[in-house]
Amino acid sequence: MAIIGCGSVANFHLEGWQSCSDEVEVVALCDINPEQIGKLKAKWKDLCAEAAEYHDYRQMIEKEEFDIASVLTQGDLHYELTKACLERGKHVFMEKPVGYSLEEARRFKFLANEYPKLKVEVAYSMRYYREFMDIRALIASGELGDIMTGEVSYSHPRVMPEDRYEENGEDPGDAEEDLSYIKQQSDIAGGDTTRRTPKDSRNPYVDKGGNYMASSSLTHSTHPWDMARFIFGEVSEVFSTNSKQLFDDRGIQMGILWMRSGALVHVLAGSTRKPNIGGNQHQFLQVHGTRGSAW
Repeated sequence: MAIIGCGSVANFHLEGWQSCSDEVEVVALCDINPEQIGKLKAKWKDLCAEAAEYHDYRQMIEKEEFDIASVLTQGDLHYELTKACLERGKHVFMEKPVGYSLEEARRFKFLANEYPKLKVEVAYSMRYYREFMDIRALIASGELGDIMTGEVSYSHPRVMPEDRYEENGEDPGDAEEDLSYIKQQSDIAGGDTTRRTPKDSRNPYVDKGGNYMASSSLTHSTHPWDMARFIFGEVSEVFSTNSKQLFDDRGIQMGILWMRSGALVHVLAGSTRKPNIGGNQHQFLQVHGTRGSAW
């Protein structure tokens, strides 16, 4: 297999590949930032020490022999990279999201029809939590009866520069003028992952490996919407809204899904600025059927 995009999320994927290392060989790593490739090789020596290095995915696809590509770049490149891999006969394991518009989603569906023998998996990790898999099986068994209503709630941790200042008793306003936080996050993720840069100035770390990843903003909301489809099936109608101030403490998305089955499902997605409380804060699922409920 090969990896396209060697930022922080690549570590989670390599952890997964490590669990089946007797069946997997990492033959190539690709990233526009050579430092990110070096970090992965240093951390995952057993898997990646001998992997070839590329800074252009087109060269990698042309020269290397592999079966699966992990596409871990910014979301706006997912379609381009996935299409290129499928055209060369490669399976794809890609990060979310699958596009930013209905049209882009339709293009992915077209690719699925064009290459029916190849598989594309999207990294929606909530689908593989044992509890959620058990509830899905419970619904399929019919034990809960016909499903009438449900709820999926999810909160994702995030840290803003001003949090660090508040913890140290300093003026949070100074965060906008401080490049140290931006550099710290840039080093971690291979690019500027903060939502702010000093006023009227250009972020000097943009060219170190890519600008702020637009898909990061979807991380706070995309999981529960996918979980709703995983648990309750496909959707007939969507009624949704989001906070106008998406990036402050009140940043939430919510909606009601009218499923093809007739069930009404409430989805609530948001973020929290207190990641020290716990991992991904909370994932909550409840289901109400004509014969019983589960949560």
